[in-house]
Amino acid sequence: MSVTSTRATKTKTPGSGETSHKRGLPRGGRRREFTTRRGLQIAAFMAPAAVFVAVFTYYPMIAGGQMAFRNWKLTDLTDTSWVGLKNFRDVFADPAWGTVLGNSAIWVFGSIVPQLVIGFALALWLRRHFRFRGLYQALIFFPWAISGFLIGILFRWLFNSEFGVVNDLLQKAGLIDEPVAWLADPKTAMVAVLIANIWYGVTFWR
Repeated sequence: MSVTSTRATKTKTPGSGETSHKRGLPRGGRRREFTTRRGLQIAAFMAPAAVFVAVFTYYPMIAGGQMAFRNWKLTDLTDTSWVGLKNFRDVFADPAWGTVLGNSAIWVFGSIVPQLVIGFALALWLRRHFRFRGLYQALIFFPWAISGFLIGILFRWLFNSEFGVVNDLLQKAGLIDEPVAWLADPKTAMVAVLIANIWYGVTFWR
């Protein structure tokens, strides 16, 4: 057999399956034509998901956004007239605006940073194989299964100034001499709610 015939035998024809696969075509070498019927089928399959997202995501977002431009009073919900930017002007003119902004920054960074660090450390730890690993994973994910309402009640009891567990443990350890009013003192209230939020959200980063 000559060299020319050997090269011709080794050369792939344009209609071969491998060449069609490299070009991104199906294994028949033919691309399906996009017809109106096929487009309607795709739209029909996507319609339920689109309706669900529009009703439960975009509609509440738009409805909640327009509430900022209306008159809202908890004592009188019958008058929700349009006030434009008045609510924003009142907020920025409030003397407590700086305090609110600072507390919001403390809340965001004081929650996200510890949750990220602790959650990442737990994820690395749980990658190791050890006894009762499944039990530890269940305990770590336990806060995520509890409602926020129950978590609020739980930590309200833990930080209670009269019979709370936190004060009892700190007094037995000799770290404090008398009970601390965690939720009544502005200096410690933020610490208490941050601890509760970190405990609740750390499993999300896990």
